[in-house]
Amino acid sequence: MFIRCLLAPVFAVVASLAGARAHAADAALIEAAKREGRVVWYTTLIVNQAIRPLKEAFERQYPGVELQFTRADEAPTAAKIIAEAQASRVQADVFDGISNMVPLKRAGIAAPYVPPAAGQYSADMKDKDGFWIAILLYVFSPGINTTLVPKDQAPKTYADLLDPKWKGQMAWNPGSLAGAIGFVGSTLISQGEPRGMEYLRALGQQRIVNIEASSRAILDQVIAGEYPIGLMMFNHPFLELFT
Repeated sequence: MFIRCLLAPVFAVVASLAGARAHAADAALIEAAKREGRVVWYTTLIVNQAIRPLKEAFERQYPGVELQFTRADEAPTAAKIIAEAQASRVQADVFDGISNMVPLKRAGIAAPYVPPAAGQYSADMKDKDGFWIAILLYVFSPGINTTLVPKDQAPKTYADLLDPKWKGQMAWNPGSLAGAIGFVGSTLISQGEPRGMEYLRALGQQRIVNIEASSRAILDQVIAGEYPIGLMMFNHPFLELFT
């Protein structure tokens, strides 16, 4: 099985109609949050793996401030924030994600925020304008059901995915960096545009099944035998499931 590494910026920025404005000192922000009694977080993270532990740690650190969260994938999160902004009813104080930063930044909804630790990050891991900073390194891999695909027949290279026997047998999320967008981007970066486009045109003939679901949900379908192969699966669920 082959794997790829993709630096995935998980954006943690203030969502506000005010746009780029000066931020109050941390102490003032904390006091304001205590008066309001809550912080609203729109998140793309996995509830049991990340959201609940972060919520518990946050509320221990800041007693009296409840961390309320709404979990959805990137596109629905961006669409929700934009709709709320258009109605002048922004609910989220902070949000995270990957590609959802692009439409929100263009719409002028996201405000820049540079945490104190940002100076420890190299330039390629943060936005020069302060709108995002990378905090996670994702490792993606094909998820292969070894009951349906014997190990000696499993694809081991990108070229192996072009074998006609995999036509209609692979699945991914068509609209996520943890799916088709990330696969295309990584291919073009790693192979260069001319060679990468040639490969992607060939891959396009494989009729990859588009599933509007999270990478983990698609992996669960692969495990259940609905599809032999899932592309752009997060690597860490394999460790959780089989260790």
